[in-house]
Amino acid sequence: MTLTPTHEDYIEAVYRRHARAPSGVRITDLARDLGCRLPTVTRTVRHLTDHGLLRHEARGRVHLSPAGRTLAREIAHRHDDVVAFLSEVLGLPQKQVAVDACQLEHGLSPLAAERLHAFVDYVRALPVAERRRLRAGMSRAVARGKAFGNLVRTRTHGWRG
Repeated sequence: MTLTPTHEDYIEAVYRRHARAPSGVRITDLARDLGCRLPTVTRTVRHLTDHGLLRHEARGRVHLSPAGRTLAREIAHRHDDVVAFLSEVLGLPQKQVAVDACQLEHGLSPLAAERLHAFVDYVRALPVAERRRLRAGMSRAVARGKAFGNLVRTRTHGWRG
């Protein structure tokens, strides 16, 4: 099965919600979290269940299968690394981080995700003074000018946007 970004978002949403509610995830909660209508969520959950990534009985709660749980950990980890890079390294505002992370994470190859993870770990291991110097360098580079000020907002700006 080839996973789409939407499939990955569902698996990640079940994973994150399941961490707060181990008894399972309700379809209505997924719909709220993902900003989708109930029939759409039900159809996608059925599709992911048919492919062995979720477990769901009619009118019951949604659970990750063992294969789904393994995949979900990797998806969530990749998302967290992208968020850390955008906020801790690039210094983007949280609102922008939320929008950009959801776009970037799905386009990363496994190799790029591994390298990003190693880089984020490297930056986090730097002494505080070095991290401040890195952020100051980023701030100076941004202050020199907006090299991409002419790019227009497109349909793909933002999650499902």
